[in-house]
Amino acid sequence: MANYTPFQIATIEKLIKTNFQNSLMSKYPFAPGYNGGAYGDGRNPKYRGEGNKRASGGLFNSIDCVWSESEGAFLLYMNDYYTNVDEGRKPGKYVPIGPLERWANLRLGLSGKEAKGAAFGISKNIYKFGIAPTYFYSEAVDSMDQQLDGPIGDMVGIGVEEIVDNLLEKIIEKK
Repeated sequence: MANYTPFQIATIEKLIKTNFQNSLMSKYPFAPGYNGGAYGDGRNPKYRGEGNKRASGGLFNSIDCVWSESEGAFLLYMNDYYTNVDEGRKPGKYVPIGPLERWANLRLGLSGKEAKGAAFGISKNIYKFGIAPTYFYSEAVDSMDQQLDGPIGDMVGIGVEEIVDNLLEKIIEKK
């Protein structure tokens, strides 16, 4: 079991939380489909663009990291749908309309029938093309690795391998 100082614990908790949140704020292409070929397969190119993965802030705000003495590990908390954001979603399955309506309201500024119509269209496109993976989880770990190779690593005295070995994911079920 790891034996960390309070300084190491506080620094690593902040490092993990910040890197995972920052990774979600990276720019990702809009709707290229799971395999990246949606625009060549009939999707309207006027919807090309890029943006971060923060619509409601639900996933972003759910990210937290705390040290658990009893577990002997850093506990990383995130909403349960983080795997769909990280790994994407293969074509062939519809997405529930309710969350897409909320997304259309927050991200597109639509409401009522417009939001519902957009949600049905988006669900159909996800069924047809899927959702591209972001790999934000790997990006966060890579970013921590780079930071720990520098002055932060010298201060903390712990490498990313040890942190990842002592990291447990605690999934928060979305209500």
